Amino acid sequence: MPDIHVDTEHLVALAARLLQVKRVLQGDDHGWGCGDAVGSGGVAASRSGFVRGCSTACAQVGELVARCHADLTAAAESYAAQDRAVATDLATGRGA
Repeated sequence: MPDIHVDTEHLVALAARLLQVKRVLQGDDHGWGCGDAVGSGGVAASRSGFVRGCSTACAQVGELVARCHADLTAAAESYAAQDRAVATDLATGRGA
């Protein structure tokens, strides 16, 4: 059986990065600052539809990122708890 090592600190760091991504996705400016300076009404309507679609997609991706963050955090906590249990067992002579 292969020796597996899980670096819980890196799992926690990755989870924190995912929260940063989520915050960006939840930002208000998915229109990239275009405002009303787009010219014709047709272009403005197309831009508005595009921005709505982007906002919806960002919200969906944000939900997935939040679930991934929760999974990574739970995994890191579980691995850390297991590491502590093994260390305790080894220290008290129960592990072999």
